[in-house]
Amino acid sequence: MKIGFLTFLLVLMAVMVTFSGCTEIRKVDPLQFYLSNKGIEAHEVTVEILDAENVSIFSETYELDPEEKVHTEGIEVELGTYTYVLTLDGNVTRTYEAKADYAEDVSSSEILYIEVTDNLSNPFEISVAVA
Repeated sequence: MKIGFLTFLLVLMAVMVTFSGCTEIRKVDPLQFYLSNKGIEAHEVTVEILDAENVSIFSETYELDPEEKVHTEGIEVELGTYTYVLTLDGNVTRTYEAKADYAEDVSSSEILYIEVTDNLSNPFEISVAVA
């Protein structure tokens, strides 16, 4: 009986060593965006990001001259979908949803490229890339 129990312990230890590296915590890519003014006039742009419960997790107002650009370094978030609320000059608002995902996945967090135009019917041109 003792030899069987000893063999069991050795096998158990080997399994634990083999799978010990599989318990790492997966990291979610931060949200980020690029904002640029492609218009011929200066614009004030407010970017607010809401979580799934519509709680604001980021809000910043930018005064952009023509051809001026800004970029966020990364907004740490949890896995999920977030809503960008874009407001131009205090009165034109558009929303866009973006996904935050694991850093090592092929489809990790989305990066928004937001271009401000002088077209009042469509003041934001948005394109998306995956981090």
